[in-house]
Amino acid sequence: QRSGVSNFIAHMKKNLSLEEKERLTSSLFDGEDEEQDGEKKGKKKSSSDENGSSSSDEEKKPAKSGKKKKVYEVEKILDSKEEKGKKVYLVKWRGYSAKENTWEPEGNLFCKDKIKAFEKNQSSIKGRLRGRKQKSYKEDKEVKSDESSSSDASSDSESSDSNQDKDKSSSSDSDLSSSEEEKKKTKTQRGRKPASKKNEKICAHCQNKRRRIMNKELIPCTKCGEVNHKSCADFHVEMYRQFEADPRNFDITKSMEKWKCDNCRAVCEICTKEDTKDLKMCKRCGTSFHLACFEEAAKKKQIEDIEKKTKKNKPLFCVECHLHPNEIDQIITFRAKMVKPGKTSDENPTDEQDLKQQKQKQKNKKTKIENEALYQKFIEDCKFTEDEINVVDFLKREFYVKFKDKSHRHNCWISGDWFRKVQKVKFTSFVNKNADIEDSQVRDAEEAISYDWTFVDRIIAMGTRETSTAPYLVKWKGLEYSESSWETSKGIEGDEGKISEYYDRNSDKREAQRRKIIEAKHEKSEKELVSGRQFKEWKTQPDWFAPELKLHSYQLEGINWLRYSWSKNRRAILADEMGLGKTIQTVVFLLSLYKEHNEFPFLVIAPLSTLAQWEREFKLWASEMNVVVYQGSKQSRNLIETHELYFDSSDSKGKKGNKQGPPKFDVLVTSYEGILISSTTLKKFNW
Repeated sequence: QRSGVSNFIAHMKKNLSLEEKERLTSSLFDGEDEEQDGEKKGKKKSSSDENGSSSSDEEKKPAKSGKKKKVYEVEKILDSKEEKGKKVYLVKWRGYSAKENTWEPEGNLFCKDKIKAFEKNQSSIKGRLRGRKQKSYKEDKEVKSDESSSSDASSDSESSDSNQDKDKSSSSDSDLSSSEEEKKKTKTQRGRKPASKKNEKICAHCQNKRRRIMNKELIPCTKCGEVNHKSCADFHVEMYRQFEADPRNFDITKSMEKWKCDNCRAVCEICTKEDTKDLKMCKRCGTSFHLACFEEAAKKKQIEDIEKKTKKNKPLFCVECHLHPNEIDQIITFRAKMVKPGKTSDENPTDEQDLKQQKQKQKNKKTKIENEALYQKFIEDCKFTEDEINVVDFLKREFYVKFKDKSHRHNCWISGDWFRKVQKVKFTSFVNKNADIEDSQVRDAEEAISYDWTFVDRIIAMGTRETSTAPYLVKWKGLEYSESSWETSKGIEGDEGKISEYYDRNSDKREAQRRKIIEAKHEKSEKELVSGRQFKEWKTQPDWFAPELKLHSYQLEGINWLRYSWSKNRRAILADEMGLGKTIQTVVFLLSLYKEHNEFPFLVIAPLSTLAQWEREFKLWASEMNVVVYQGSKQSRNLIETHELYFDSSDSKGKKGNKQGPPKFDVLVTSYEGILISSTTLKKFNW
């Protein structure tokens, strides 16, 4: 045991010095020496008791042994092998990692129980393997004996008469078939796959024949003979399309007999006619259409420059993909498909026209009820699963959608069928989440979206890209900078005044004035700047504001006090009660410094919930000042830093410039979190 431990210590503690090794070995073995001395004394006492010598209670007590320091202990035996005719075991030591496992001979280990358990486990594993081999050997032997017996029977039958030969040959064939069946049974018992049949057909989509157990049956194409699973070929979707085209005359047995795969199916999805002439396929969603049908649908949808987009009567995309080229970013809400209304009458309808309208409404109600009854019958006949029924239910709905890199002004209703064609994964995930929601629980589009999101807040940049069809980068009201989008002049209809505001903020005159003011301040010291501050009390409200906006007497007093404390270079706290207009007083105070003393930029730090209120008050009382709200995600903060903070913060390509001019903004409103996140960028300014 001592030699095994010494080898283990030498293996593990190679980098220790000689003194440390001696201390470690002495601390390990001192306790063992004392234990051995105690055992010897105990043996002597037992021999004296046998001879009849009496001893006191003190003599019966064993000798004191040192503290047992169990530094090494076998936790588990992992493996065994033979080296130079001796058996060696791989040992896992308690309290040490797997990297520190060592091979030890049997003489160094004093754990017979663990060695016996390890040997038992090894013998049981070997026994199982032998049993499996013997079983497989016996089964193969039985199969061979059956084959030999059948061959002997056939050889004996040849020596008999010709009439008897026929009967015996038939019996031998039956014996052979039975032996083959037994052979298959034995193979399946072993867990092997059964032999594949020659005529067994494979799905063209998934290249698998075993999945027919899950999908119940395979569907063959009537034209080319290609076989597909129902789920692989979207059988439920195609059946719904046929039902939607003609719900009254739909028959599932006929549609199954006329089933065609995707390659053989040649149907225009606009006119629903089978005709291969001039049939085109959309590269994005895969819808097939005729050129004439495409042109008619494009005129109805009012697509401009149809000849340029189709590239000389060779359209690459369908009408829906022309209208909505961007990917779907967000699904806002959904609804049932709207029933097409009848023809509307004049503004001043007569009694006859009123009767016609009432009749048309009654017809629409009847058709709606009939369609619902036919739809329920359609689902019962097709025998779809629950997941397939959910998909079909959402195919007959419309979705209100926001597109990627587009504003909420471009939101629109799209059909569920086109949505599934374009983004199948997004459609299925939405169906799985909202399958249990009823129509009464769904919000309207007006409730789901704020009305302010469709109005322009400010234009951030213009014409950064030379070949840009959308020259205005627009930030929208109530949304972060990260949700800003590039828009055309049509996308900003009703907010053309924001373009002139952008030019005023980014004019060369404003930049030159700011540089002069900053250079003049740098030439003077802080004492000179403070001594030059003069205070003039406001007895009345100045003419800077609109006539509707009026300050109270106590508000004027608070503003004068703030202006006086600033002139004396003293810090101030405005501590009025709630509702007395502290934000208005601070806004007007900052405006007075901006107009009277050319002071800028200002930093306003406020709670996150009050930032919108601060922005609103600045627009009311200090519309001349350029106010930037610095908040949001990393993407929105990067946009603010590149376009809103400095005049020369970006070059023609939109990248950050090395040279930074004077600050473009007058007031920066941010929260406590915004200060902590971006302290390095905000430290550069002289507030």
